[in-house]
Amino acid sequence: MPLFAAFPTSLHKVFSGQTDEKNIIIIWREVYIMLHYYRFKDALSLFSAGKLEEGRRILRELQSEYISMADELNALRAQVQEYEDILYLARNLIFDGSYYWLLTGSLRQGPFCPHCYAKNGLLVRLLGEDGVFRCPNCLRDMRIPKKEETAPNAEAVQTHAKIIPFGH
Repeated sequence: MPLFAAFPTSLHKVFSGQTDEKNIIIIWREVYIMLHYYRFKDALSLFSAGKLEEGRRILRELQSEYISMADELNALRAQVQEYEDILYLARNLIFDGSYYWLLTGSLRQGPFCPHCYAKNGLLVRLLGEDGVFRCPNCLRDMRIPKKEETAPNAEAVQTHAKIIPFGH
């Protein structure tokens, strides 16, 4: 009898080459869970047999593995969030020929400093009023024409940026 005979029939498909790569991760997850199930059962059996130290050792190992997996899961979630943020910015950051703007729903956020973005990949909002703005990061002064002074730019280029820690 093969070593994997006690596991789900989907595992047999992996070893015989009858499944695609997408399902292999799901199947191995099932196997991993089953292995932990059997280790918990072993610990319970050891406790029932009065072998407390051996049972505690197995539980400590399982606890250590759980903590390690939880840490890895949190790191992967943070990485996925970072990729989602990058994708969002790549889809919604536009350059109008002079300044960067971030589209959020129906609003256009910005303007953002083109110098800081070109040099460091930073989106730093320009501060100011009456068409004169200053970048708090690079300290450059810029003039942004009022809407009635500018013709609409039909060729606003959407950038697919490198990214983008937001500046303050």
